[in-house]
Amino acid sequence: MAVVLKRHRLVPRVVVVGSLVAAMQLAHAQSIDGASCHDSFERKSPPFIAPRQNMELTIDESQWPALARLLQRFAQKRDWSYRDSSRRIPGELTSIDVSLCQDTIRILVVENHWLNTRVFDHPDRGLSVILYADTRSDVWQPIGKELYRDLEANWPGKAFFRGADGERINRPAYLN
Repeated sequence: MAVVLKRHRLVPRVVVVGSLVAAMQLAHAQSIDGASCHDSFERKSPPFIAPRQNMELTIDESQWPALARLLQRFAQKRDWSYRDSSRRIPGELTSIDVSLCQDTIRILVVENHWLNTRVFDHPDRGLSVILYADTRSDVWQPIGKELYRDLEANWPGKAFFRGADGERINRPAYLN
C-alpha cells in the first residue's frame, strides 16, 4: 500500500512538470512564429505593405526548382531567413511557395498550378517575384537591383515588370 501511495504522490508532480514543459514549448513555438519576417503582413498595422518591385519571370514549371535554389542562395548571401513551402502532388498540383526576408524586406514567389484545370494559363503573365519593403528606397532598391541582375543572368530576357494596375511597364530607372 505504501508503494501505491508513493506512486500516487508522484503522479501530480509528473503531470505538472509535463504540463509546464508543453506550455513552454507552445509559447516558444508561438514566439518564433509571431516574430517571423515571413509573416510580415500579420505584424503590421494596417496589415498592408505595397509591393516596391513587382517583377514577373516567364519561365515554365520545370524551372521553378532552379528559381527556388537561386533565391535560397540570395537569402544565404545576406543571412536572411528562407522558407520553401513548395509542393508537388503528381497529376494534381505543382506549386512554388518561396519566401525570403529580413525584418523590413520580403521577397515572395507564390504560384499554384492545379493540373486538373487550366485556370492558371495566362499567356501574357509570368511567375510573380515580388519585393515588399517597409523601409527607405535607398535600402530596398539595391536589393531589387541585385535580384533583377541575378534573375537576368539565369534567364536572360525573361524578367519584366508590372505597374500598380497590373500593366506591363518599362524597367524602373533605379535598375539602370
